[in-house]
This record gives sequence, structure tokens and C-alpha cells, in this order.
Amino acid sequence: MTGARALRGMDEGVEMNYADNGGSIGGGISSPSTTEHGNQGASGASITAEAVALLPTAEQFEIAESILARLNPSSKKDIGSMIHRRGQIAGLVLASLVLFWWLSVLNLGSEHEYNQYTSQVNSLSFSTVAWLLPILVFFGSLLNAAGRNLGKPAPSLFAGVFFLVCIFFAAEPVARALFGDGDIGVSGSQSVRLLILGCGTFYSAKLFIESYLLDWVKKLEESIHGIEISEIQDNSEEMDAQSSGNDEAQVYE
Repeated sequence: MTGARALRGMDEGVEMNYADNGGSIGGGISSPSTTEHGNQGASGASITAEAVALLPTAEQFEIAESILARLNPSSKKDIGSMIHRRGQIAGLVLASLVLFWWLSVLNLGSEHEYNQYTSQVNSLSFSTVAWLLPILVFFGSLLNAAGRNLGKPAPSLFAGVFFLVCIFFAAEPVARALFGDGDIGVSGSQSVRLLILGCGTFYSAKLFIESYLLDWVKKLEESIHGIEISEIQDNSEEMDAQSSGNDEAQVYE
């Protein structure tokens, strides 16, 4: 049994089926017979249309399934605790980064020896790069998550560009020192500080995004009565289970 999960709508009298051609949802609600009232057929059709309109789309279900498969909650109750845990850690990491930036960059001042640096990109100072890099990492993380969950290439493309710029900013001081432009100790401390700010922001953004996505799945689950999380067995494991069962049957024979 794998940790993958799926959302299944289980409303009374409602069926949600994904068609092979694009994952369209079909909805049907069992309506009373028209033997007593002749207009019950029309009202039943109206109820069906309204119920289908309220259902989440096939794309939303697919996104929710991919989120649950990746983050692997064990139950409904576990989703709430995962949201709390990730949000709390993201806040702690973010607060630690702000404190680190204040002590190691802002408190030293732009005139300090360890902050003396001018980037090749638009002649940016080290103090400017120190607050610009975490912002680029955060927005790159948002774009990366959007591209992964929505299956869109454009956000992932821009996320890659943002991450490459951040890597360049972090490696530039020590790279220039290795080629004789600057002191290796000062440049190394600058690159280390930028790496700490960048990696910390990436980790904090990752936890925040996961917390937000789990909260979205939880709200999607609560938006329609009866939607619940159930386990899905991977096809490969099903085949392994069937083959092992056949082997045991042959041994008994």
C-alpha cells in the first residue's frame, strides 16, 4: 500500500466520473419518479445541473491528488497537524533569517569591510544583494510550485531563471576572489551569508507553500459534503501482490 491518496466525491446520489478525453466530470443525482408529479423530471434535471455546477473541476481534483500523493498525509486529522507544523517551522526559519540579516548585514553597515562589494549586475552593493536575493528565491519558489502543481511550463521556466540569478549572486564574491579580485576571507564570508539567506528562504518558502496547498486541499474537501481521503494502491504494488499470491498458490499446489 502506497502513501498516495485521492479525493473521491461521495455525496448522496451524486456520481463524479472522469472521462478519458480531458478528465471531464459527469454528475448525476437520482430523482424521484414522475408517476405522481409530472414536473418532477424537469426539477430533477435542474437539481442535477446545479449540483454538477457546484462540484470541483477535474483539474482541481487532479491537483489535489498530486498534492496528497507528494505530501503523503496519513488521514484527515493529519492534514491539520501538517498545516500547523509546516506553518510554524516556516515562521521560525523566516524570523531567524531576518535576525541573521539584521546582525550580519544591516548592523555592520554598508561601509564595513565585510560588506564592501559591488556586483557585476548593475553595480549592486552587497547590502542590496543581501535583501534582493531572498526575495528572488521566494518568488522563484512560488513560480516553481505553480509550475509543478498546475503542470505549466512558463512558471517553471521563470523559476529556473530566478534560481540561476540567485546562484550567481551567491557565488560571485568568492568566484571573483579566486580570480584575484578581492580577499578570499572577506569574499567567502559574503558568499556564505548569501547562501544562508538564500537556502533558508527556500526552505521557509517550501514549508509555507506546502502548508498553503494542504489548506487548499482541506477547504476543497470541506466544500462538498462527503468528499474524503482514501488510499490508492499503486499499480506496480498491485502487480507484485498478485504475483506473490500466484507464487504462494503454486507452492500449495
